[in-house]
Amino acid sequence: MIDEQTLLQWIEKKRHVFGGPYDDSEKEEDIQKYEGALMMLRLLKQEIAWGHFKKGNGE
Repeated sequence: MIDEQTLLQWIEKKRHVFGGPYDDSEKEEDIQKYEGALMMLRLLKQEIAWGHFKKGNGE
């Protein structure tokens, strides 16, 4: 499973890639995909935490 730290590292690595097989639009598209995955991971973790909180309070 990919964790938050790994996604942050991938984003930083993509931002610092110059030249190579990627043009700027492809690079930006990849960064947006990683940022979207990071946001989804954070939301999922928040939902899980909220579920445990509600369950712990007997609701």
